[in-house]
Amino acid sequence: MYNTEIVAGSLLINETRKLAQVMLNDSSVEAWKHAILVDNLLQKKTQATAKRMGNLIRHRLEMGEAPIWSLIAQNDFELAGQAVLVLAIRHSQLLADFMRQVMGLRVRRHDLQLTQKDWDDFLQECALRESAVAGWSASTCEKLYQVILRILAESKFLTSSKEKKIQAVLIRPEIHSYLNNCNDQSTLACLELHQ
Repeated sequence: MYNTEIVAGSLLINETRKLAQVMLNDSSVEAWKHAILVDNLLQKKTQATAKRMGNLIRHRLEMGEAPIWSLIAQNDFELAGQAVLVLAIRHSQLLADFMRQVMGLRVRRHDLQLTQKDWDDFLQECALRESAVAGWSASTCEKLYQVILRILAESKFLTSSKEKKIQAVLIRPEIHSYLNNCNDQSTLACLELHQ
């Protein structure tokens, strides 16, 4: 249920846009490896870093299909970012649950300031649902928190990763349409915290 793969990077919108185009052109593993390792599309200094980031992006992209890949690769940065967030939510149950449970509760209470205690309490609840969470190191838990805050700030759900104040985001009609066509009300609920 919960995994730590999200620590490999935040939304990585620009990188995901490039690789979404690769998937649209040819979704084969061979084409993917060529783009990452030969063409160095991610422009990383080491192949290990490129592989790690590429794997995260591919796993996210595999949470969707051509229509959302097109939204990412062939539209403006804001729309691409919201589409990448959709895939990140689908890919990371930890991110999805944090948005729905912690941020959703804060919004319903009209108390929009996230705290470290929110994260600590959330992880304790996660550990009750999945025992492996209790085995995560303190540094892993902290890195997960920092990446999730960056994702939320990059997608404008937080004013910044330091300030940690929740703000309303206008979800683009294309995202609504895509999620409704997929009947993905769970992801839509994560995005519509203020409704």
